[in-house]
Amino acid sequence: MKKNIGKIMQVTVLNKFEISYKGFILNVDAIHSNMIELLLVYMLTHRNKEIPSSELAEALWSDDESDNPLGALKNLMYRLRKLLKDTFKEENIIITGRGSYTFNPAIKVAMDVELFEKHLKASKTSTSKTDDLIEALNLYQGSFLPKQIKYHWILQQSVYYQSLYNSNVKVLIELLKKNKYYDEMESWCIKALKYDSLDEGLHSYFIFALIKQGKDNIAKEHYVAIKQRLYDELGVEPSASLQELYQTILRKDNDRQLDLVVIQQDLKEQGIPNVAFYCDYNVFKEIYRLEARQLNRLGIAIHCCLITCDVTLSIPETSKMYETITKKMMETLKLILEKSLRAGDVISRYSKSQMVTLLPTCSYESTQIIMKRVQEEFAKVDISKQGKLSFDFKEIILEE
Repeated sequence: MKKNIGKIMQVTVLNKFEISYKGFILNVDAIHSNMIELLLVYMLTHRNKEIPSSELAEALWSDDESDNPLGALKNLMYRLRKLLKDTFKEENIIITGRGSYTFNPAIKVAMDVELFEKHLKASKTSTSKTDDLIEALNLYQGSFLPKQIKYHWILQQSVYYQSLYNSNVKVLIELLKKNKYYDEMESWCIKALKYDSLDEGLHSYFIFALIKQGKDNIAKEHYVAIKQRLYDELGVEPSASLQELYQTILRKDNDRQLDLVVIQQDLKEQGIPNVAFYCDYNVFKEIYRLEARQLNRLGIAIHCCLITCDVTLSIPETSKMYETITKKMMETLKLILEKSLRAGDVISRYSKSQMVTLLPTCSYESTQIIMKRVQEEFAKVDISKQGKLSFDFKEIILEE
């Protein structure tokens, strides 16, 4: 934000915290205190009312982090008022009442989040909707105080403004799509994905824009990357719309071909397969259904196995460490399965911490032996000290 020499206090809370007022700048580096920053932002956000001391104490020390929150608040408020006076050379920016505090209503304040909302609201009735949406969305520069996200009220604000941005950027992208501005559509997708990298709707728009511009290879690479990321971070398959876009690219790759030899060459696997076949879950389902159809005709036993990786350390499932260990276990399990199973066996990732396998022409006893071998191989690696494998397997029964 540019240095403001006027009498309006301009406040930035998206991506960073900064105040510009009367030619002076107050930012995080000058404050040197997370708690003072939180207190000031709360006062600014709720500046149109008298705030009880108990409400402020609850916002700042909701987890019983202080034995005497009201006393701590009084001390913190003294430091904040002194900081504001020293920075902006003005008394009574915050007014003390009886058991309450008020941000001085005589001071005009312009906050970036409020301007963001105001422009979005205006765009809904505008005759130049695309231009006004662009102007509004350019005001969003990132999350609401991202370094303070552990506080519940900060998280609420962050989720609210992120959701507001996401819904409106998709409105803009739809307008660009309708007018066939695919290059601009691509640019806005890239920008929006910086703020929410796991939004499948945005990824669908992005791949669509790439396809429309003839950037099929980039679109394919992006699909593969986001598919893996969805597996790793959420344990889910790509949405139906994403999968359909990927199929669109694949269909475009296949021109009319009359020579069957050429088609067979394209279908043929490179080299002689010596490990089990790994595929995504959608392919696995089709193979499963095909194998099930052959049960009566061939009279063979086919077993389906579910292998689960469990972290044995006493750490929260939401922690980064838990996620890292699970990811490493799954990578190790994939390598062991590929080497331990036969070339005709099939492996796929089912969830964030589970693999499924298909073992054709394999008896119950043989399946037990195979799973025991996998467990023994896993026990030899370092990661096994932090986790364990569990198994469940059943023979495929053809339903009437």
